[in-house]
Amino acid sequence: MRATGRSNQLIKSIGEFSTCAELARRGYLATPFAGNVPEFDLVYTNAKFQVHHLQVKATRTQWQFNAERYINIQQNADGTQRVTGKVKLPLPGMVYVFVQVGSKAGKEKFFIISAIELQKMIYKGYKAYLVKHMYKRPQNQKSTHWAINSNELSHFQNNWDLLDE
Repeated sequence: MRATGRSNQLIKSIGEFSTCAELARRGYLATPFAGNVPEFDLVYTNAKFQVHHLQVKATRTQWQFNAERYINIQQNADGTQRVTGKVKLPLPGMVYVFVQVGSKAGKEKFFIISAIELQKMIYKGYKAYLVKHMYKRPQNQKSTHWAINSNELSHFQNNWDLLDE
């Protein structure tokens, strides 16, 4: 079944609110912004009342990206692409919480990763994908789509300690 705008919004809401609930369990105060802020989805404070921002990405399957938000991609006239470097991140200290939404409440999986680590992952993966396909995207040569699944993020599952760094 193809996801609709409404179902996507529900998944996003589940991701943000379940992240806030998990943060509360861990002693943080958190609140979401319901998509009104471009670079982050929620703010949280620690016991010292220091304010931090989080970007939350939620899905039931895999997370979708425009790779050009993280890496520089050169589009060539012959239909090939080249990764020419990394984009300067607007908030390099940002922490991402990837939420794999479960079929029932409380079944969510959380993967916590820094923006810089995410950028490295996309850079390495996208570059390897281009090499494998002789620098041409097989279906749409101009596409800069990238996806990450939970197996790729498994090392970062429940990496909540990152919030204290």
